Amino acid sequence: MTSTWRIAVVVASGLLAAACGGGGGGDVAEYCKLVAASETDPTEADLDDAVDAAPSEIKDDVRKLREAYEASADDPSRLQEIFADPDMLAASTRVSNFHAEHCDGGEPAG
Repeated sequence: MTSTWRIAVVVASGLLAAACGGGGGGDVAEYCKLVAASETDPTEADLDDAVDAAPSEIKDDVRKLREAYEASADDPSRLQEIFADPDMLAASTRVSNFHAEHCDGGEPAG
């Protein structure tokens, strides 16, 4: 499940690098903390909380990744098929880029 969460939510990005900025529509600091805290064995509630806290610029992408996680929960091998979709790959890239730009080990940088 650990690798599934990492793939679904940050797609094996270097997980969480520098500089927190405003996100509008969500709480960047809370989002960064939630993602870091639930990196291993996330619950459905963790995933829902991540969607709720996600800043507006990535909220739809985080929701899409949460749905991918849910769709592959019983069969993690489906992730390869799911992420073959260009739209899903683009969503995961945007989320990974956001993490690299706005989060630092679960704490907002700055």
